Amino acid sequence: MAHVVQTVPVQEVQRSLTLMERPITEPLDPATAREVAERLGVNTVVSPRVDAVGTGLLLAARVEEVATGHLVAEASIPAADANAVVETVGALSKELRRGLGEARAALANTDPLPQVLTPSLDALRIYREGMGFHLNFQPGLGVPRFREALELDPEFGAAHFSLFAGYHNLGQPDSALASALRALDSPDRLSDVQRRALEAMVKYWSDFASWDVSMFRTGNGVGDALLLTDFQLFDQAWTNIKAVVEEFVRQNRRFDPERRLATDGNPAWRNLVRLAIATGRVPEYNGLLDSLRVEVSEYSALMKNLDSNDWDRADSIRNSAPDIWTTHTNKRTAVAVLDAVRGRIRQSAEHWESFRSFRVSPDRVRLMYTVLYGTPGIDNPVALTDRGLDAVEAYVAHGVREAILGDTVEAKAVRAGMEAARNAATSELFEAAFEPMFALLDAGITMRRGEWIEATGILEPISGRLGEPGYGFISDRFLVRWILAEAYAQLGSMDSSIEELNAVLLERSFDPLFVLVYPPAHFKLGQLHAQVGDSERAMNHFRLFLEVFIDPDQEYAWMVEEAQAELVKLEG
Repeated sequence: MAHVVQTVPVQEVQRSLTLMERPITEPLDPATAREVAERLGVNTVVSPRVDAVGTGLLLAARVEEVATGHLVAEASIPAADANAVVETVGALSKELRRGLGEARAALANTDPLPQVLTPSLDALRIYREGMGFHLNFQPGLGVPRFREALELDPEFGAAHFSLFAGYHNLGQPDSALASALRALDSPDRLSDVQRRALEAMVKYWSDFASWDVSMFRTGNGVGDALLLTDFQLFDQAWTNIKAVVEEFVRQNRRFDPERRLATDGNPAWRNLVRLAIATGRVPEYNGLLDSLRVEVSEYSALMKNLDSNDWDRADSIRNSAPDIWTTHTNKRTAVAVLDAVRGRIRQSAEHWESFRSFRVSPDRVRLMYTVLYGTPGIDNPVALTDRGLDAVEAYVAHGVREAILGDTVEAKAVRAGMEAARNAATSELFEAAFEPMFALLDAGITMRRGEWIEATGILEPISGRLGEPGYGFISDRFLVRWILAEAYAQLGSMDSSIEELNAVLLERSFDPLFVLVYPPAHFKLGQLHAQVGDSERAMNHFRLFLEVFIDPDQEYAWMVEEAQAELVKLEG
């Protein structure tokens, strides 16, 4: 009944004891009670005492701070005999509550320690520090903490799991894979969800021949959603992430349901807003924020403004907090995209080269910039040295890029290597996932030879299947349609080219890279509509291009000049 304090449910206490690898049936001694309280983020413990006094009993209770042992409140009441104990406990509780009323601030709850398996409280404290950095998008600071925790408990499965995630976010895939395999050496120190998630991720990165749909059902809502979105299963991914967010809110409000939360508190939040955009659920996302009493971060606000094409507002958000945009790859991605749509193509491309994104490899990014702006950038020779996802994506993206730039010999070599890899695979998922990239390789080679009819014959069937779940990766939808639009334009099929470019602009995606297409698509559509004599639509597209492409590099200033000249001519 107390308004000042809440008791901790016995199930929470038992869970903590299990994670401490201690029996749940034994009474708590004071030291154990304090450790359980610290793990649960509770600042105080109540120590009861019953003493015989003559023919009666004396019931007493002390409320002490966990960290210091400082006495917060105490009370004692005599009981005539054992039959009066229950009634006396009620009176003792009321007396204690009166004493606690003067110490409301001292009893405020702290954040609980992570609920993970380790008998070492010191290792758990260090692990919490690491998770604080990890969740604040600072993997470089989190990784040393996880390694320090592992020195105290070498079999600390959750620390191995988090070390894997930290290395991955730092763009160190070899170290990430080693940490994942080390965690799997002690499967009994992992939860079932952690173990299955690690097994799926190892399989996902290391051998495409073993990919199958079971990878998407590990029980790790965030990890499952990332896999699902790669294969365009956005609705399922939204359901997963929404459940993770709701559970996160429930856990963090276990002791204080009225506390407001911020979306920076958990990595699932940033995926939730991106999936809301991809699935057209932004109003539902906003309603969820209101119902859960959540404050959005700058990242969520920036993403929503990129989706709504509110470029000035996006710039304002970016400039209002300039220091936060280098703290995590997703934030750096959003800023790199914003720079590109404003016309700072070189700066954006160089920014991409400086870090490795979790979801999109630099090779795929280089391909996108080449297709959109003909920007060569840096491209080192790539060999298919293993069967992992990163290696295959880098190899095929390199081949398509070389075909577009004119090196058909290198493109054919990549095609042969990919063909051999596909023939050695047994996974149907691999077939569906990489078929669009095979088609882009073939189409790129034919286009360099000027065989535009053959190129459209290769890409048209692919374009018709791009909406199928599991067919191709996210950015394939953009690449196929953009290049098919170019082939149609070369053949004089302007209406078909316009249709493909409009489909690109209407594309919804989990990844902000799709925003890159906005300025050049409007520029090309302005040119195409002008060629077919549709002046009104041509002017509209040129105006939309000029509204966003306001700070172009010198080598792209000609696009602005041409759009302005065309507008003057069309208006005249």
